[in-house]
Amino acid sequence: MDAAISAAKAQKWQEVLDKTSEAEADSSPKSLYDTYWIHNLKGKAHTGLKQYKEGTLEFEQIKDSPCMTDVERGEFLKLLTKIYYQLDDHAKVIEHGTKALEMTADPDLPLYLGQAYYLTKDYPNSRKVMEGVVAKLEEQGKPPGEQNLRLIHGACRAMDDEACETMQFEKLVKFYPKPEYWQNLVNTLFNDKKSTDKQQLHVMRLATHVGAISEPLKFEECAQIAIALGLPGEAQSLLEEAFNKKYIVAGYTYVAVDPVSNAPVLVNGLPVPTLGRTGVASAFYGPPREVFLSAAVNF
Repeated sequence: MDAAISAAKAQKWQEVLDKTSEAEADSSPKSLYDTYWIHNLKGKAHTGLKQYKEGTLEFEQIKDSPCMTDVERGEFLKLLTKIYYQLDDHAKVIEHGTKALEMTADPDLPLYLGQAYYLTKDYPNSRKVMEGVVAKLEEQGKPPGEQNLRLIHGACRAMDDEACETMQFEKLVKFYPKPEYWQNLVNTLFNDKKSTDKQQLHVMRLATHVGAISEPLKFEECAQIAIALGLPGEAQSLLEEAFNKKYIVAGYTYVAVDPVSNAPVLVNGLPVPTLGRTGVASAFYGPPREVFLSAAVNF
C-alpha cells in the first residue's frame, strides 16, 4: 500500500491502480482500514484518469466508512457530488450534495444542487436553493450572479409565479442591464392584467427610455392611452418615436398553393414563393410623408 500511496502523491494514476490491484489480490487478511484505502486510492486514480463512472463505483463502497472523520466525510461527499455532476447523474448529485452541505460550507455545492433540482423538474427546491445562494452573495455585498438569477427565473416560470419572474428580471436589469433583459421585464409589465392605464403608460415611458420595445404597435396603443388621460403631447411624442425608429410592423409571406388540395406547394420540403425571390412583403413605419416600396418582376 505504501507504493500505491507514493504513486498517488506523484499523480501516477495507472501505477496507483496497478499497486492497489496487487494489494487487493494478496490473500493475506485485510483490516477495515486496508479496505478503505484500497477503494479510496482506486477511486482517486480512476478520477485522475477521467474514468468517472469507475471512480464512483469505488467511492460508493466507502462513503459510510468509519475510517473518515466528519470533516473528511464532508470533503469526500463534495468530491463525489462533483463527479456525479460530470456524469449528469442528477439524482446522485442531490443525494450526496445534500449530505455534503450538512458537513461543509462549500459555496459551489448549492450551485450543483440547484442545477440538479432544476434538471429533475423539482422547481420549488431549485428556487429555494438558488435563492439561498443569491441571499448569501447579497449579504456579502457581491452581485447575485447572472446565471443564478436566470436559474431562479426559469424555476419561477415553470411554477407560473409571475411575481417571482418579475423580481428576477428587475435584478437582472439592475446588475446585468442587457437589452433582452429589459425587453423581458417590459413585456412582463405590459402583460400584467392588474395594471391600470396610467401604469401602462409609465411602463411605456421606461421602455422608450431604455429602448426595449419589442412590439411596435405598443406605441399606438400607449398613444391612445395618453390621449385618454389628457396627454396629447405625449401621444404625439410616442408616435414620432415609432416613426423615427422605422419599425417593421407587418410581414407577409406569399406561397404557391395547390388549387385542388389548397395545400402549399413544396420543393425539397420548402414552400415555393410567388412574390419575387423571397415571397415576403413588409410594411414599415417611417418618417411622415415617406413611403418605402420594393417590387420585382420576373420575365
